[in-house]
Amino acid sequence: MDWEDEFWSEILNRGFDYYINGHVKDFNITDDMITAKVIGSKDYQVKVNLHNNHISHMSCNCAYGDNCKHMAAVLYQWDNYCYKIKNAQETTSNENLINQATDLQIKEFLLNVLNKDSSLALKFKTFIQNKIIDSDVQEYKNHIDRIIQSHMDRYHYINYSEATNFAIDLEKFLNEDVQMMLNSKCYDAAFDVSVYLFLQVCDVDIDDSGGDSGSIVCECIKIWDKILDQCHNDTSDKMFQWFINHLNSYSDYLDDYLKEFLMKRFKEEKYLKDKLSFIDNKIQQSKDMSKPWYIRSQMEEWLKYRIQIMIELNFSDETIDKFCEEYWNYSFIRKMYISIYIDNHEYDNAIQVLLESIDLDADYPGLVDNYRKQLIDLYKMIGDLEQYKKQLYIIITEDTRVDLDYYRELKSLYSSDEWVMIRNEIFEKSPRNIYDLYQEEKIYDKLLDYVLNSRGLYTITEYLDDLKDIYPTQLLDKYQTELNKEARHTASRTEYHEWVNYLRRMKEIEGGDKVVQQIVDDWKVKYKNRRALMDELSKL
Repeated sequence: MDWEDEFWSEILNRGFDYYINGHVKDFNITDDMITAKVIGSKDYQVKVNLHNNHISHMSCNCAYGDNCKHMAAVLYQWDNYCYKIKNAQETTSNENLINQATDLQIKEFLLNVLNKDSSLALKFKTFIQNKIIDSDVQEYKNHIDRIIQSHMDRYHYINYSEATNFAIDLEKFLNEDVQMMLNSKCYDAAFDVSVYLFLQVCDVDIDDSGGDSGSIVCECIKIWDKILDQCHNDTSDKMFQWFINHLNSYSDYLDDYLKEFLMKRFKEEKYLKDKLSFIDNKIQQSKDMSKPWYIRSQMEEWLKYRIQIMIELNFSDETIDKFCEEYWNYSFIRKMYISIYIDNHEYDNAIQVLLESIDLDADYPGLVDNYRKQLIDLYKMIGDLEQYKKQLYIIITEDTRVDLDYYRELKSLYSSDEWVMIRNEIFEKSPRNIYDLYQEEKIYDKLLDYVLNSRGLYTITEYLDDLKDIYPTQLLDKYQTELNKEARHTASRTEYHEWVNYLRRMKEIEGGDKVVQQIVDDWKVKYKNRRALMDELSKL
């Protein structure tokens, strides 16, 4: 039913949202009509007339009228209804055929099909015997190889246009073939086959800009979750050892999936202790790395997992504190304590750690900035006005670009006379957005100097509304000079259109009409052969 072609795509999207969220109520269908109620800002009644199962007319009592989102929602419901009817009919039809066939016919047909399709034969064998031998596992792996190769070009590369189909086929294999292994309780085989698939995906040469590899890995993880939920200890041990052995063997983002799975699962005490030893080894390796930025990112992640496992193993608070003290120079540790202190309303302790962190992380401006913002919030919360002012002043004067919200907050804490001195100190620091501060403080003479000495017309447009009533002559002169400078060279129609917009802005300034007319008259003489420019000027 190709009714979607009759709707705007935006309307279809809204209609689908209504349908998927269950807003279609009282759906009723006969041979010649569909009726339904759609819940929106109010209840809307939709009628769809049918002729030979095709739409002949539709109506809805909403204000939009023709082909509205309420109609689309009802038609999506109709599609779903027809799909269910068709499936039920096909299922019934297949059952009837099987019931009509003799045992000999069924066996002959099945044998013929299985002889022609080895993958289907393997699936049937698993279904019937509820066991998988080593040769079967190898055949499943061969089938994975065939799927992957079918999507490769002659250079053994999977391009962007083929990547999605590649992912769909492998996810189908996981959800059908490997799921059948789970249903047959062949957990070792399911794990062997799924990790083989994972390894092949990691090694394949693919344009993965659409994230298809990650999508496949997520399906593998779902399988691994199911195996762990159902299997015996031997399989769990095998899986645990596989993750320990293979971590840090793949690209960063695929490796992250394995790391997260290993840390999220395997919560039994024996696994936790083994993970603790594994993490200690990783921490030691990270200490020995040569690149400082890499040390920091690796270390903080392993420290996080180490503390998490210590908590899961019920280590004492003293033991955890002692460990954290050893790695106190890593910001993650201090951030954790800051959060704990704030949650427990131990604000003085949180402030102490924040001040210490500002010194320890002085080489990381982003971290320091966040620490100061937390300090500002805490000092305000506990009512320490002097420290609150101090931290606001520091964050304003140390940043290359002043946060206007902090600037306004600091200003509100001083009298007018006091503020002039503070403000001038801030100006002396020459922040990158000092002209926004001039605008904020209405220091229009300095703002005008900036505008007049800036190249081009961007700044004059940015501050026009503040200056045009005070300095009309200077602004018009600036506009005229810059526009005439640009007009010396031919340009695109887009640029001509932009020039005319500047002329319109000039007309908002007192005396602008006269100057604009002078410019236009001059250009019509000098540049009369520039047809696009003449056309744009005619629209002024």
